Amino acid sequence: MNPPAVNPPVHNIHLHHIHKSFGSIQALRGVDLTLRTGEVHALLGQNGAGKSTLMKILYGLYQPDAGTIHIDGNPVVIESPARAIQLGLGFVQQHFSLVDSLTVAENFAIGALRQRIFHPARWQARIQHFIDERGMSIDAGTRVADLSVGEKQRVEILKALFRQARFLILDEPTSVLSPAEVQSLLAELDTLRQAGIGIVFISHKLPEVLDISDRISVLRDGRVVGTLPVSEADTATLTAMMLGDARPEGQMEKHIRVRPNPASDSSHTILVAESVSMRRETGGMALNDISFELHSGEILGVAGVDGSGQQELVEAVLGLRQPEHGRIHCPVGPAQIGCIPADRLRQGLIAAFSVAENLLLSHADSSELRTGPFFAPRRIARFAQKLIAEYHIVCRGPDQPVQELSGGNQQKLLIARAVHGEPLILVAVNPTWGLDVAAAAAVHDRLRMLKQKNRAVLLVSTDLDEIYALCDRFFVLYNGRIMGWASPETPIEVVGRWMMGICGTPADHTQNGRNG
Repeated sequence: MNPPAVNPPVHNIHLHHIHKSFGSIQALRGVDLTLRTGEVHALLGQNGAGKSTLMKILYGLYQPDAGTIHIDGNPVVIESPARAIQLGLGFVQQHFSLVDSLTVAENFAIGALRQRIFHPARWQARIQHFIDERGMSIDAGTRVADLSVGEKQRVEILKALFRQARFLILDEPTSVLSPAEVQSLLAELDTLRQAGIGIVFISHKLPEVLDISDRISVLRDGRVVGTLPVSEADTATLTAMMLGDARPEGQMEKHIRVRPNPASDSSHTILVAESVSMRRETGGMALNDISFELHSGEILGVAGVDGSGQQELVEAVLGLRQPEHGRIHCPVGPAQIGCIPADRLRQGLIAAFSVAENLLLSHADSSELRTGPFFAPRRIARFAQKLIAEYHIVCRGPDQPVQELSGGNQQKLLIARAVHGEPLILVAVNPTWGLDVAAAAAVHDRLRMLKQKNRAVLLVSTDLDEIYALCDRFFVLYNGRIMGWASPETPIEVVGRWMMGICGTPADHTQNGRNG
């Protein structure tokens, strides 16, 4: 099997005066940006600032309304992702372009084969060798549908590298990685940079941006408000550039570890998991003897590298799957449990439906949206407008299809639907994935508000900063087992080792984290 053709070298890309509108929403307003190989160029901005839209234009997913793209001084028209790949560009988006029904190796084959005769076994062995060389523990023969979100993200990065991308665009690449995996990824990006690869790094995590970037461009309201070398950047400067005259809704820096208020004296046990064990659909144990209690008036955290059993635990708590052994007891009815799922488009939203229709999915039984047994369109529209304003969802109105919203605004919509009505239990899985600093702080404030109202929050997050900032106590999952119980006072180094499975023996599975 011949390797993919080597892409021609790319030295610089210049996007000149790029405009793009979606209906009445102006996503980009005359953007000028120069990208170079051999450097990491970070793009920052609030949700809806235009970062992803600009990169989708560069990758041929959108066409600009006006403006031009030059590669090494030559004008190009990038009419499709196929053309972008031909030009040496790779794009790893927040929502993956993988085919779930195919294996990892088969996904690598899409668009990469140069011969008509396909030898599946040889191809799979070759892809496995490519993956192993990069130190990734992914089986090339695994069906993509059976991979965790974090594993899918790694497959996307590997697929772009396999296609010999000379310019790599990464949209929130560290959002589902452990601290050790983040450092490993940043080290690999540094290696790619030294090899002459150009990297666009889209992220809301300012410490990572300052750590890895050579230059940083900030977008606000569809315009580039400034580009500066990392030597002239700091958190305060970048935050001011992103927000302009706007003021954050709550605490600005979500990375500050704040000791949460203890659970109220009136709290009571609202959910009990007793010795829960479950198998993965693909075989092997997903959960092994998991026990914990969730109390009203507390935020209980579940930390761990993605794929450690979190998905199965959430499905068991929500009643979507029954444990093989043990039980989950919850006297609360399904209508009183809210959920922010891990993957907003695959599990939470219907992309072709409007904003209002998606909000209606969890509130169809609400009397305020009906006249007798029938839906009341005007009430639904008012309800949607209220949540759009309250949660700062950037859209042109309730009728806009969700697929046209930015990833961050889709996440805001999902949170609005889950939190409205103040459920007795909220299961929140990576709730601030893809959100800017101000929006993430607002979500954290809403979770704290639920706690203050004696609701219970089960926070499942791969972001340790989020776990430390919000949780009264939390446990770490690794390979389906509880490795340890912790509080915000537990050293992060200890928790990081648990997340990687570095521990003499798993900690006892009792509620030893009730007060830390």
